[in-house]
Amino acid sequence: MVEFLKRVKEKDLGMSVIITGVLSEVIPACKEAGVTPHSLNYSLGVWGKKDNLPNETTLSITTMCGHHMIPPKFVEKVMKRVKKGKLTSDEGAKELAEFCYCGIFNHIRCSDIIKDQTALPDEEKKA
Repeated sequence: MVEFLKRVKEKDLGMSVIITGVLSEVIPACKEAGVTPHSLNYSLGVWGKKDNLPNETTLSITTMCGHHMIPPKFVEKVMKRVKKGKLTSDEGAKELAEFCYCGIFNHIRCSDIIKDQTALPDEEKKA
């Protein structure tokens, strides 16, 4: 990320760059690259009826889109299709990424989450 920020600054393209991450890592990287963030957004957590929310795994995928355009029910459908072997975790992640028009959806991380959640337990692998 530091090298990317240095290159963007050097080229002076007049572009804004949004960095999402843990502030304790992002701020030092910005300083190292010689850029100053002009604004910061903090999550204040989840308020209200949390029991109406999808499960943690589904939320970890749907919240990867900055506009929350990934449908929770479609995440569940993709996970079922991967578990049944009808598509790979990479294919499922790419299908989900198509809903994110802001382009910040991380399909590689999504694929890893799907893979972890749909992997058969060791006792089922032996059967």
